[in-house]
Amino acid sequence: MGLDLSALSLSGLVFGISSQEEYSETADLSFLHGTQVVTYRLRIDTAPPLDHNRWLPSLLGMDVIRRWRMVCDVHDDELSFDVHHADDVRELGTTS
Repeated sequence: MGLDLSALSLSGLVFGISSQEEYSETADLSFLHGTQVVTYRLRIDTAPPLDHNRWLPSLLGMDVIRRWRMVCDVHDDELSFDVHHADDVRELGTTS
């Protein structure tokens, strides 16, 4: 992501298979949903990219997913989401 880790707040160590530093910051996470930009203000925990985690995918957390309605239609090979609530919703192309 190209983050300058020295600008982030070190929040501690994370333990799992190994241990590593973790940084916690407030961030806006936005998605395009039809003609709307839907934004969530979250505390994001991130770790510096190291050899053992560099290729692990980012995961969307339940703190966002539980604000959506998800429909999984295996028969029609479709997965869709509807937004129940967000911290900010704007029409595409507007600034306020």
